[in-house]
Amino acid sequence: MDMSRAVLPACEQCRERRQKCDRGRPQCSYCSQRNRQCTYQAPASDAQPSPLLQELISIREQLDSISTIVDKTRPARPLVTDPYISTNQQSRNVAYIGLKSPLLMQMVGLSPDLSAQLYRLEKRYEASPNVDGTHISLTIAENTLTLLLRSFYHGVHLWYPILSNTFTREFFEAIACRFPPSTHSCLSLLVAAIGTLLLDQAPHSSSEYLKAAFSMLPLVLQENSVTSVQCLVLFSIYFACLAIPRKMYGYIRLASLRIGAIRAQTPGEKGENGTLTAQLYWVIFLIQSEIRVHFDLAPAKRWPNQPIPLPSSGENCIWTFPGGATLRPDPHPSSTEICFYFRKEVELQALIEHGANATSASNPLRFPPADEKNDLHYWCNSWPNALPFNTLIDPSGMTSLSERVTYIMAKYHSYEVSFYLPAISRIITTGQADVESLPYGPLFFDSMAKFLAAAVACVRPFSPKSWPLCGSIFTASLVALKAMEIPCLRALVHSTVFDTLTEALNRLQQFGKLSPSVLGMWRILNERLQQANATA
Repeated sequence: MDMSRAVLPACEQCRERRQKCDRGRPQCSYCSQRNRQCTYQAPASDAQPSPLLQELISIREQLDSISTIVDKTRPARPLVTDPYISTNQQSRNVAYIGLKSPLLMQMVGLSPDLSAQLYRLEKRYEASPNVDGTHISLTIAENTLTLLLRSFYHGVHLWYPILSNTFTREFFEAIACRFPPSTHSCLSLLVAAIGTLLLDQAPHSSSEYLKAAFSMLPLVLQENSVTSVQCLVLFSIYFACLAIPRKMYGYIRLASLRIGAIRAQTPGEKGENGTLTAQLYWVIFLIQSEIRVHFDLAPAKRWPNQPIPLPSSGENCIWTFPGGATLRPDPHPSSTEICFYFRKEVELQALIEHGANATSASNPLRFPPADEKNDLHYWCNSWPNALPFNTLIDPSGMTSLSERVTYIMAKYHSYEVSFYLPAISRIITTGQADVESLPYGPLFFDSMAKFLAAAVACVRPFSPKSWPLCGSIFTASLVALKAMEIPCLRALVHSTVFDTLTEALNRLQQFGKLSPSVLGMWRILNERLQQANATA
């Protein structure tokens, strides 16, 4: 191995776009073919690389050799130069309130590539701890063990059921052995890190556990197992709790590739492992889809001929806790409730993703076709009881299950807005309404108000759902403010709308210290709301 060449980092252009870099001098092949400036970071020193770096170099060489073989066998295809599809190739829709639509951003008076700008802002925030590959031995005080588990269970596991009902036993075994280097220890450390983060509401409180988990990342990358996928998903969820979407997406994309490979090797696997693999697949889908609604990232790899059923039972997701410590008076949800709400969220997110990506370049302002409305109608009718989507929301009395329902309510109303947004966009663009589009005005504002009320009620710091909600709140608020500039639409707005928008602004401000992109969104919305108040 040519160590001097392997240690050199990829050039800045390839690092920015997550492209494979051949590290050619003075220009790599990627930059040379595109006539781009090719720059490299200077190496820190000539010292022997650390064990962790040597391990990562070895992994990279294996990946490069596999990539070379694949490149020789697959047919040529049009070159995609960036995880972001370039703006002039996009004609994304205004049929969903997502940041990634250039048309929607232009309509509200912002840069069409605002989504890419916000994504690049996150590059400045490096939250991964520095590790040198040395094993870190840790212990956890007995009086906090159950509190950490309960915190993780209510804050993450009820949303993303990726761990089996035997995990608590494995967790205590890992602690008793002082976390020996393994993927199981890494998984337990990540649960402890996330549980501590949710319990203390302070990023630095979990750094010790996170650093120990990162020291085992090479093992996770090497091992092709369900446990390694669980670790990658929890790395993603940890950064989701910190509202860092760039790192969140990076790890969940790795998990997506790994789970696809595992399913390809074991098609139709049954039993507990098969159920857990299917649940992992759909959790990965949820996390990826919620981010890709706002960032125009490269689509996830599709694995053909592998129908993956949604879980029909949540029995393997129920945890048992030792007596003693308590976290809050929430009753434990039943396995049926966990499974049901997970299924309904996945089904709804699949509808949202389809709607967000369905608009063609030739018809960017299309009205949603009848089959999309029929799908939503079928989804609504599949609930065993009447939908609770018109009930008043009380954030002060929120339990784990009511928070889950409120979040699904927010998603439902955001998708409902997509049915009326094309008509409202036409009114905003032309400055006047016609007989066809004006009836959508009251429906639009009603759904928008319900979405903002539900989203504001359940968005909170250190929630794994926080960043996607912030993106939707920001976009919806901008569209509402823009619509209120049109006289015929302003007459339809309820007098309390400014109070709701002010509350949405305050919620975004809570994330300013965690996420540079949310801070950027807050500044834009704050300026727009001040302008609207001045002219009201």
